[in-house]
Amino acid sequence: DCDAMPDGTWFGGPCDPNPCPQPEAGACCFADGACIEMFDYECTELFLAGQVCDPNPCPQPPDGACCFTDGTCIIANEFTCTELFLGGGTVCDPNPCPQPDGACCFPDGSCVMMQEVDCTELWLGGSCDPNPCPQPPDGACCFPDGSCVIMNEFTCPELWLGGPCDPNPCPQPDGACCFENGDCVMMQEVDCTELWLGGSCDPNPCPQPIAACCYPDGSCQMQTEADCGGTWMGMGTVCDPTPCIQPEAACCFADGSCLFVTAVACTDAGGMWLGFGTDCDPNPCPQPEGACCLADGTCLITDEAQCAGDWLGAGTVCDPNPCPQPTVCCVLADCFIVYSEAECTDMGGDWYPDETTCDPNPCPPTPVEGTSWGSIKALYR
Repeated sequence: DCDAMPDGTWFGGPCDPNPCPQPEAGACCFADGACIEMFDYECTELFLAGQVCDPNPCPQPPDGACCFTDGTCIIANEFTCTELFLGGGTVCDPNPCPQPDGACCFPDGSCVMMQEVDCTELWLGGSCDPNPCPQPPDGACCFPDGSCVIMNEFTCPELWLGGPCDPNPCPQPDGACCFENGDCVMMQEVDCTELWLGGSCDPNPCPQPIAACCYPDGSCQMQTEADCGGTWMGMGTVCDPTPCIQPEAACCFADGSCLFVTAVACTDAGGMWLGFGTDCDPNPCPQPEGACCLADGTCLITDEAQCAGDWLGAGTVCDPNPCPQPTVCCVLADCFIVYSEAECTDMGGDWYPDETTCDPNPCPPTPVEGTSWGSIKALYR
């Protein structure tokens, strides 16, 4: 049974008094230099018999450089170093520890993570989130249109002047300055005493003045010079009273006559103006009608141009018939158509007012003697 017991040695005999060798007390030293008082059989490391732990008799591990994640270095031993131990005898000067990236600040306020040795500007270390870097001052940033925006020098894409924007320190561009007559001149806004629109004068953006525009027909419209399809009379002119030259055209009167006059003159004369572009040659006027007497005494209502006989004038009528009626005038046995007794008398004939035709001849034959001229003519009838 004794052999079955750990570390047992059989001596035989009784245990009283105790015949067994007694364990020796002493200092048990561990690799980290720690010391614990215990019996020799309990110590699995270096046992210093008869020694006590105060003062600590144990060999201490060598010191060396202990590196932390922030790149700092302290002297510690392998067991007290909680991060990277570089070994006994290593030193911290110069710092042998791996250096972490940290915040490197640039003049524009930007932050870049890098090692301190690589940072050519302001190295703050730590994180860039949030940005710990000093930010550049805001100031006036000038744009080509003369506007001013407050921003820093590095975000300004144009001319950075710094300082405030009020009053505006930026160079002002030329722009369109509009005048009353519609002209456009490029100048700065401060110099424009009229309407300043800015931008370009090409094409002209200025409001154009409206004035009288005269057309060939004498009409007048208030238009801009660009819209005027006739003659623009100039700035300040109006259509009432009209400045336009009035054209002449055909003016018709009740008697069918035509005069080439202006509309005003035509109206004043009691005529009817036919309008711009009309002429009196040929006569465009409606012609008046009247009695037209034909050779046979009939009466027709026509205008003078269509009358194939004697036209009695505008407004004459055929009822009662005003036309001279044909009668017969007999000069000896010869028959003539006449329209009055006086006409027949002038011919030396005899008037027959009740006869209206010479076919058949109503004239009485001429009495003749055998040797007279009448008898000779009678032979050939």
